[in-house]
Order: sequence, then C-alpha cells, then structure tokens
Amino acid sequence: MERFQSWAEIEAFEDARFRITGPTEAEVKLKQAVARGEPCLLDGVPGPYHKTRPNAPKSWEHLPGTRHIRADVLRFFLLGGANDAPITEKGTSVDGAWISGKLDISYCQISANTLLGNSYFERRLSASGTAFGANVSLSGSNLPAFHAVGARIDGQLSLEKISLRGGHDKTLFLQNARIGSGLFFRRVRACKGQLDLSAAQVARLVDDVDSWDQVEQLLLDGFTYTSLTGSSTFTDAERRLAWLAKADKSVSNFRPAPYTQLAKTLSAMGHANEARKVRVALEGKLWEHARDERRVELDGSVGAGMRSIGADLVNGVTWLWQQFLRLLIGYGYKPTRALWVLVVLIGALSVTAQKAWDEGDFAPSAGVILNSDAWAEADSAPNPAEAWGETPAGKDWETFYPLTYAADVVIPIIELGQTAAWAPSTNRGPWGWHLWWARWVFTALGWIVTALGAAAISGIIRRE
Repeated sequence: MERFQSWAEIEAFEDARFRITGPTEAEVKLKQAVARGEPCLLDGVPGPYHKTRPNAPKSWEHLPGTRHIRADVLRFFLLGGANDAPITEKGTSVDGAWISGKLDISYCQISANTLLGNSYFERRLSASGTAFGANVSLSGSNLPAFHAVGARIDGQLSLEKISLRGGHDKTLFLQNARIGSGLFFRRVRACKGQLDLSAAQVARLVDDVDSWDQVEQLLLDGFTYTSLTGSSTFTDAERRLAWLAKADKSVSNFRPAPYTQLAKTLSAMGHANEARKVRVALEGKLWEHARDERRVELDGSVGAGMRSIGADLVNGVTWLWQQFLRLLIGYGYKPTRALWVLVVLIGALSVTAQKAWDEGDFAPSAGVILNSDAWAEADSAPNPAEAWGETPAGKDWETFYPLTYAADVVIPIIELGQTAAWAPSTNRGPWGWHLWWARWVFTALGWIVTALGAAAISGIIRRE
C-alpha cells in the first residue's frame, strides 16, 4: 500500500500494475472536486464502460482512466489531502468509480464526510477502529466486504442499495461500532456471507424489512438502537420477528438480547401491542431453549438412556405447562385472556347446571329443609326443587340462576349464595351426578385461572 503524503508524490508515482505514471483522469477530477467542496461525479464521462453505476470491469489491469480511482489515492484525500491538494470541510464524495486495490483506513481520524456511492470496489473496505467525524455513505456501491469493527461514526452510515458480494467470513462487520445518527439499510441488493452487528450501537435504525431477506447470516446479539423507521412495516411485530428468526439461525445457542432490545424500542416508541407480541415470542423461545438444554445426548450407556427418558418426561410436562400459560395469559403479557377463560368456564358449567335443574337433580343445601313436610310433599314432583320453590317456605329461599350458580362455583374469591343454597344430588339422575363431580374440576380450574390472571396483572409472572 502506498501512503501518499502529497499530490506531487502521486504525479511522480510509477504504477507497475496499471503501467501508468501519475494520476488517472478520474483522480484528477477527484482532486478538483474536493478542492471545490463538490462531489466527484464520474457517471457523466463518456467511454466504453459508461453507466451510472459501473458493473465489474472486464479487466482491472486495463481500466479506462475516466472512472478509475486507486484506493491509495482515495485514501490520501479521505485523510485530508495535503497543501498541494487540499479538501474542504465537506470532505470527499465520489460517485460512479471503479476503485482498485484495498482501501484500508483502519484506525484513522477522518473529520469530514466519506461518501463513496455507486462505485465498484475491487477489494474490501477496511475501517476498523476508525473515527469518522461526519457521515459515511456506501449507498449504491458494490464491494466484497466492509469491515468497521469498533469504528465510531458521529454522523450516519448509509448502506442503501448496497451490494455486498461476499467472499469473506464476515461480509459486513460492524461489531462494536458506534453510530451517532442513523444506520440506513434499505433497498439492499445483495449481502452474501455474514452481517455482524454484535454490540453495535446506533441512534436510529432506518430500514425496510425486505432488505434483511438479502442477508445470508445475521448476528444481532448486543445490537442496540433507540428508534426504528423506514418502510410502512417497520414496527410490524410479525415482520420484525422474522428478522430476529434469521439471527437465531445464525448462532448455535439462542440469544435473547435481540428480542428484549426490539421489545424495548417498540415500547418506547408507543407500540405497546407490538412490543407485547415480541415479549410473548421471547418467552416461547426461552421455554424451547430450556427444553433443548435439558435433553441428554445418548452415548449407548444405560445411565444416559435413563437420564434421557427422565429429561423427556420433564420436557413433556413443562411443554404442557408452557402451552397452558401461553394460551391462558400469554406468559403474563395478556392477562385479559384469563377473564375470557373464566367466562367460558362459567358458560360451560351453567349449561350443565341448567340441565340438572330441569331434570330435577337439585335440592336445597339445608338439612332442616330436606327434613320438612313441605319438601316431603314436593319430593314426589318431577322437579322437586322447582315445586318446593312455589311453596310458602320456598318462595323466601334463594332463587336458582344457572349462570350465577356457575359463577359461584368457578370464581373462588366471591360468594353469591347459590352454592350455599343449592346442591346437585348424586342419586336423583345422571345430570346431578355429573354436576356433583364437575364442581370440583371447575372449582380447581377457577382457582388456577384466577391466581394466574392476578399474577399476570401484578407482573409477578413476567418478573419470574
């Protein structure tokens, strides 16, 4: 790599690879543009390869000078140029170039804009540890890889319409990068290989979810952002969960941090319902991960086989409990579901109670009444309880209502007087017999549903 210190060095340099001495036509145009504080637009120069956005050249060693900028010359201007080739505070802006060689600006200080759009890079761009004092843009460009591990960008990083053709383990490597403004990742054309955003921090993520479909592998563990914007679906939980699912497939062990970050950001932006969907999905993932961790790998020994059977039994029980929590209260994030479950239980039991009443399988829950002459006379009727209710003594007794009776059985924290006044009989008919035993089941379910609903409302389950 040539580290040019002046324009005079570039003019005198004999480039053996390209068999030229001095700058190319495009490099001269770049020098003139940065001195005026203007972008260097190379897409309007006629020539055999003329296009707005250049494709891969037929030969890197025989490029027309109208578009050809060498990485070492570009680096010279990115780092501020020199007295005989000054740049303004607007920085360096190139559009439509073939950039040959490897552009390595790692661990440098670049105070002005770095705008390298609609260009085709021969080799990767390395900017790990670099401090950018303004904006960085690779929008529309095509390059093998971009490495900016630990870079600090005070402005925004634009990767819109970018094509990353891969060829490296990490195609887009932004681990631990700090981006003070927005990360723009929209209308991406290709991203072969792996995109690593682990522990990166951005103020704003501007994307469209479809662009993430272009990414082959995605690492998001520790990636933080304060807001989301971009396309019309940027806050859609289902689309965002598909984004996180791609990251799940790229790692061997489940990482919950991307889910908590997404839920936190959506909640802070006022999208509480979408945030809740993400948290519910996270709980399901955590339960699944716990089951995977519990499984025992068989090695042919009896001990491993027994441990595997035990683990499978525990996993089966925990799966059933997980589904119960998910359907009943959404893992604590949807407590109102418990109310609807209580309504269903009350409705189901009220049907059985009404049928038992119509069949004459109810009796007052008081021994003194059952031993009275009035009850003895009514006991011969098809529906003794109903007949007794028409007697002078019965008219002052608690009137039977099937819905109220069912609510009295199901909801343990209230006393409506129905179960204290009436009880199904086990020896008058099958409906009474079934209702007698069903009460215990419905009472137990009512306790469980009410307790879990209360715990969900108070947040105890979510904290656990």
